[in-house]
Amino acid sequence: IPIVDSSGVLTHPDFVSAKADTTNLWLEIEYKKKHADNTAKLLSKLSQRQAFKVICRGDSFTYGQDLYSADKRAALSDLTLDPLITAQVTNITQAGKTYPESLQELLNIAYGANIATVVNQGISGHTIANSLTFWTNNSQADGMFIMLGANDVNTLEVDVYLQKLRTLIEQQINFGCAIFILTPPIANSGKIESFKRALMN
Repeated sequence: IPIVDSSGVLTHPDFVSAKADTTNLWLEIEYKKKHADNTAKLLSKLSQRQAFKVICRGDSFTYGQDLYSADKRAALSDLTLDPLITAQVTNITQAGKTYPESLQELLNIAYGANIATVVNQGISGHTIANSLTFWTNNSQADGMFIMLGANDVNTLEVDVYLQKLRTLIEQQINFGCAIFILTPPIANSGKIESFKRALMN
């Protein structure tokens, strides 16, 4: 039996639940459309060899933290690093080459010099929550690779992790980014596998 409150609004739990489901479905469709538009714009720039910007957002795996290898470099050696993270990683040595550096090299080969700009926004120790609070402004990027989760496995359940990641993705879609999700590398926790499976599903 429908329940109507004093303002004439249906408040039966089934109705409220159905309305919420419909709203969520509409938002999901809307974000898929926005993301398709963002991706189309990026692909158009690639096909026409127009200048484009790609951000690599993440934690120590993106920053390229390396404390032990023979070819490790001084902190801040990666020239693709975003200047905004300097104070966060000033004493953390880096690998001989980071993945954003490799990506920059490959894009230079594919599209020529001065077309692609890759920006490393990896901060050692960062979680998804850290990323949401640290990076609040629009970076004016065309695309973003996101690899976060290795530092979340010991504090978040999978559903909370996915919810926070969704918030980050929606933020960047609203900023005009095409999003590419990278699964976290295997860490010293079996739980990371459940995070990876949840992402792929």
